[in-house]
Amino acid sequence: MRKITEDQFESEFHMKPNHFFTNPEDCPFSGCMYETYGQELDHIVSLLDNIETAKTVWTIVEDDTDDLIFYVSGFHIINRLGYFVTEERVEEETSVAIDVSVDEF
Repeated sequence: MRKITEDQFESEFHMKPNHFFTNPEDCPFSGCMYETYGQELDHIVSLLDNIETAKTVWTIVEDDTDDLIFYVSGFHIINRLGYFVTEERVEEETSVAIDVSVDEF
């Protein structure tokens, strides 16, 4: 698994805003997080149907042991907190995790 810092993530990938919110202050992660239920999850799942858009999905997961949050490329269910969609695709052989303190969430 390829691991990068949050700064590297921000320079390589650009998160798309969650279009279900008109006010980014009402949505975590500067208006870019999609929830794990309802129409937001339906939108994420719809992206998985296309090989091109499936590679733009990221899962925010919590590590129970270290109280850390990771952004992991792809769609995951275990310990998920939400999802991101980026403008850039993540290539098949690449997995990326970013360590983010829970205090920053």
